[in-house]
Amino acid sequence: MSRTGRKGVIELAAKGGAYGRQAMWEAMRSLRRFTLADLDHLNVERDTIKTYVRSLVQGGYLNTERQASTGGRYAPAAYELVRDVGLEAPRVRRNGTPVLQGQAREQMWRAMKMLGQFTPRDLSVTASTEAVAVNEEDAKSYVKHLFAAGYLAVLRPGKPPRTQGLYRLAKNTGPLPPMVTRAKVVFDPNLGRIAWHAEIDA
Repeated sequence: MSRTGRKGVIELAAKGGAYGRQAMWEAMRSLRRFTLADLDHLNVERDTIKTYVRSLVQGGYLNTERQASTGGRYAPAAYELVRDVGLEAPRVRRNGTPVLQGQAREQMWRAMKMLGQFTPRDLSVTASTEAVAVNEEDAKSYVKHLFAAGYLAVLRPGKPPRTQGLYRLAKNTGPLPPMVTRAKVVFDPNLGRIAWHAEIDA
């Protein structure tokens, strides 16, 4: 069975489809009831599968049960999806509490769809919530990368330092926000592929 461990997003994306936490979650939603062995076909280490499943149990997304086999030994634990929150895989800590890292980009992606046209400052203000504030510099960086990847169109060029560019969403590929990695890669989880890479497209 193939294992990828901590391979980079580029190599994983090249194979197409979801990977990591998202692949596990999609399999769970499809199966509804499963054992860890049912997830072994995914390109994910077994320890990673165990950790994520246990976190989802702690968070109330999964129920677990054990049944005695005819030989007196216990069969592998079976899990049942009892809290389906939709397409995007829950980001949770080991104790089941939500991870807010990355939430800002989800909020910006939603705000882009609502605003119609926006500057990075508009995006920062609209996307901010009490739980997760969106920094204007983060908004500028996200806009820069999505524009490079073809997701945004410029309605008015910026004139630094006073006037910011005005943008609109030109390509809406789905509910999940495009990811920008430390390697300057824009990966679209809706399409399961790389949309832009600095070293290749810059």
